[in-house]
Formats: sequence, structure tokens, C-alpha cells
Amino acid sequence: MAFDSWVDKQKFSHVCNIVRDSGKDVDSISDMQQHVITCFVGYLVTLPTTQLSEILSDHWDLAPGTPLSTSNVFIQVSYLDIPGQERLYIIQPSQSRSLVPWKLVVPDAATAVMCLCHDWGSDISTIALELLKKGITFKTLQPMAVPPSAWCPLSELRTYLLGYFWPPFKAAYADYITYEQYCHEFMKEDHARAALLRSGILWWLVLHSLGFNILPSVLIGISQDAVPFGQMLSLNGETYFDDDLSEEEVDFICGTYYVYTSKFPYPY
Repeated sequence: MAFDSWVDKQKFSHVCNIVRDSGKDVDSISDMQQHVITCFVGYLVTLPTTQLSEILSDHWDLAPGTPLSTSNVFIQVSYLDIPGQERLYIIQPSQSRSLVPWKLVVPDAATAVMCLCHDWGSDISTIALELLKKGITFKTLQPMAVPPSAWCPLSELRTYLLGYFWPPFKAAYADYITYEQYCHEFMKEDHARAALLRSGILWWLVLHSLGFNILPSVLIGISQDAVPFGQMLSLNGETYFDDDLSEEEVDFICGTYYVYTSKFPYPY
């Protein structure tokens, strides 16, 4: 009953907002497809987690027994299982060579399916830009002719610490203004690219500092900081690098400061 009530009340434009789609292509989606998508989202919203397996198989692409094509006329999707990490999905042109020096890699099957379902062509830069515009996580793994030993994690913090405080503490407006100034300066360096690839709140904060015009620059390739401070992966005998952020840098971008409890600092 909760599911039927939810579906009856929804406008498709609202469903598009739930899945972070602008809804610009609604006119090209048939009423039947809109209903199927609405039902799928309705199941996720209203069903308890223990009953998600009861979603009808024709309502989702990754249902057991559903033949999912791993390629279309423009792109093909393959995957890599990296020991100790989650599976990664590689998106490549079906019939031509990629014109960018990096591999487009997404961390989940749902994003790979979305790339297969959309008519974004075979240009990897165009596909990556569409993901960027939607704030969806991906990686740009670039092969580098350097040994794995070239990777050198940061030994010291490269950010401004927002501080450790004893209670009772309440941040003042001046603290926020100072943080924004520091954050804008931090974003002018190569950290913005790594934050945009992470998506989520980091993506929003970069756009707040630099605007949407920054997005195409992400596709040029990895920054100078990627070697040796970024992420490194060894795949099939090749070493790949990409920009990444340390947890301290993520905390700084998000405006995290610490207030001590009786024994340990607690993040805010």
C-alpha cells in the first residue's frame, strides 16, 4: 500500500531529481519507461532493506538472469578485480582508440550501466564530462613510465588546520570567513581536480569556490601532484596514477575542526 501510494503521487520530474538527473530528456522517454523508472525508485524508497530482493526483474538492469550487454555501438565496458579493493569498471570506445591519455574508470556497476544506456557517443572526454556535470564519481587512471616505488604518500599535512578546541566552543562568523579564504586558495592548486573526481559534498564545495567553468579542465589529465602524492594502481604490469586527497585534506575542504571530549578530540 505504501508503494502504490508513493507511485500514484509522484511526478516524473521529481523522480528525476531523486536520481540527480536534470530531466531535460524527459520528452524522449515513453510513458511506459517513465512508469518503470518510477516503480523502481518507489521500491527503493518504500521497501525495507530485507525485501529489496523482491523488486521485479524487469524493473532493473542488474537483476539476476537479466542479460546485460557490456557494450553498445559506441562503448564497451570491462572490469578489473584488484586484490583488497572493490571491482572497477573500465569504459572504452567500441571501435576506435581513446583520444585521451587516461582510462575512464568507474567504481560501481550502476554508473557503467548508465553510460551504456545513454547516447553519449564514443568520445571518452564527452562521457567523462557528462559524469562530471552530474557529480558522479569516476577515476582517470593515467599510465606513467615510473616504478611503483615512485609513489610517496605525504609525510606532512599540506592544508590549513582549522584547529583543536576545548569545550565549550562555538565557532564565530569570522572563523567561517577565514576558512572560506583558505579554502579558495587551496582550491586554486591541483586539489580541485581530485575533489571533483570524488563527487558528493566535495564536488559541491569546489563548484562553490570555482564555478562550473572548472569542469573541462579536469579532462586534461592528472596534475603534477598525482605523481608521487596521488593514487597509484599497478594493473597488468603497468603503473597508473590519478589525483587523490588525503583524509586530512577532505576534512579541511569540508570545514572540519575538532573539539576535545574528556579524552579525545571529536570532529565537527
